[in-house]
Amino acid sequence: MWSKNQIEKIKRHVNHDTFLTIFAEPQDYETIKDSLVPIGILFIFSNLYEDFENHLIDKIIIRTENNERVLDVFKQLDKFNKLCRIDTVSNSSGNVYKVSNSIASDLCLKLNDKSITLKSDKLKNVILVRSDSTEISFIDYVNQTNQFIVNFENFDLIYTNRKLFKDNKLLGNIDHFLKIFIPRPELDVTISEKGNFSVGQTKFDLNSIFGFVENTFVNNCDYFICDDLGKEWADHIGITDDKIMFFHSKHKDSGYSASSFQDIVGQAQKNLGNLCPQDFQLESKDGFWSALYTNDNVTTGINRLRKGNSVVGAINQFKQTTKNPNLKREVYLVIDFVSKTGLKTKLDELIANMNFREKNEVIQILWFISSLVSSCQEIGVDVYIYCKP
Repeated sequence: MWSKNQIEKIKRHVNHDTFLTIFAEPQDYETIKDSLVPIGILFIFSNLYEDFENHLIDKIIIRTENNERVLDVFKQLDKFNKLCRIDTVSNSSGNVYKVSNSIASDLCLKLNDKSITLKSDKLKNVILVRSDSTEISFIDYVNQTNQFIVNFENFDLIYTNRKLFKDNKLLGNIDHFLKIFIPRPELDVTISEKGNFSVGQTKFDLNSIFGFVENTFVNNCDYFICDDLGKEWADHIGITDDKIMFFHSKHKDSGYSASSFQDIVGQAQKNLGNLCPQDFQLESKDGFWSALYTNDNVTTGINRLRKGNSVVGAINQFKQTTKNPNLKREVYLVIDFVSKTGLKTKLDELIANMNFREKNEVIQILWFISSLVSSCQEIGVDVYIYCKP
């Protein structure tokens, strides 16, 4: 009987579009390589930061024939942490492109037969020293880990993780795409992510994004926790008897920042699994959530437990909520560097194939958001983006 039922289910199966098929399908890079014209590249160094935090890499040095010195890795990476323009073909065959940047004037992107790589003689001299004393050049590390995303004149194509993808239907579903953006005028006047800190302070500044999040969402939750810093799952976590909510916040002065979107989307995607953690993972949060919030070497009077009777109660409620058969899981991105109206205008210009200053940034943002929505949809998580009107 079981076998018969399974056969009947297979017969009745109907294929449905998922967000993955709506947004992106793998393409045969080798077939269309010669028609690709790259226009922008965004570097992603999350793996490198993690390798440093996990002590897999001890230091970065710059080595020349007669000299060797240690580099401030984070200061140097910050200079790369933006979308770089690809604007000049640097060889006669047309498969090598110059990458505009302030670090290495000889940095180029090459369209090989089977993959895209970067090359730079200057960055060959920048050496990552691993904890086991082995070494690898910075440029080789970037190529091996594929820590970059390339977009093209044909904006529905993108190259990432050694694969070329094509957006099939996204631009035809812009209205649906924009529904996850929720405009709030309060985000027009935020001036920082977390505000300033002082001893005895019990709340985040009202004109910070953290202040906005707490003022907007605390009353809707039975428990509300600030999980920022350390091995955080989210900046804030909200819990009710049937809902777990993760809030990720990001402030940026400049508009349409692809690197800022990459940061916050990467944080959200990395922590999707923690929406339903194991009991021991929750219990390990007890000490952290019981502490006062400390930042900029200032221990404030801000309790990490922002609402609720106790941290033990929050942990127990988290456990019970994840067992609720009607459990809802939600992810919120809260940003102040994009407006919904402005983004819609830019997307309309993109559809019309118009040239505008933020075109490359908007293309990258489009792909980051589509990737997040796809990841959330696959595991039954709802996602919302609070932004400027």
